[in-house]
Amino acid sequence: MYEKMVKELLKQNWEVTIYYLWIPSVQFSIQRVKERVRQGGHNIPENALKRRYKRSLINLMKIYVNLPCYVFCMDNTQEEPKLVFQSKNGKIRITNQLIMQKITNEIKI
Repeated sequence: MYEKMVKELLKQNWEVTIYYLWIPSVQFSIQRVKERVRQGGHNIPENALKRRYKRSLINLMKIYVNLPCYVFCMDNTQEEPKLVFQSKNGKIRITNQLIMQKITNEIKI
């Protein structure tokens, strides 16, 4: 979705840093949104969450990690996000092998 904009910024010599907040499933996302709504936040339709989940992982792993920008993938299942991996120019440094395996299994790369 933001690929074109990020590439244009990079072409203009901007330094781009992407933070991706990983969650383990669409169901986890649905529950998070329900909790947010209970607390007065905005809703996102379930069909949008289902449509976006896998696509966002694919974009992360097939597009953004290969760009000349910094990418930090964070485990967002706890109160305090924890680093899963970081990358630049397709060079990935994995911090959490278990979650990285879940990501690659999800998108079949």
